[in-house]
Amino acid sequence: LVLAPDFGAKERVSIIGKVMGAETDHFEKRRDPVNGETKLFPHKINVKDRDVIIADEVIRTGGTIAKSVTALKEMNVGRVFVASTHMMTINSGEKRILEAGAEEIISTDSLPSDYSKIQCAPIIHNELKI
Repeated sequence: LVLAPDFGAKERVSIIGKVMGAETDHFEKRRDPVNGETKLFPHKINVKDRDVIIADEVIRTGGTIAKSVTALKEMNVGRVFVASTHMMTINSGEKRILEAGAEEIISTDSLPSDYSKIQCAPIIHNELKI
């Protein structure tokens, strides 16, 4: 199961899902009528006991992704992985995500980091047919 952190990322995540042969969904925010707090929930898919990948284009502070990981953990998911095209973390964003309970962070090497596990050059080379 691949989840987008918000509605705006759902199209990108649907492409990832097609490539992986996986279901996709996105998070939506719901306000608690009693205390007014905003909580994140998958839009339509039950995530209980399932492994989940949260995929986003850019991760900076890690705040949105960390909240998403925490929300999933509260829903008793299996493992949570985070995938990002560009890791531009500041203020220990990656630490925030891992402390929230993410099993692993995976990113491309477009901006080299400790989490760069996908090389961009071969993909670009192949697409350009050089």
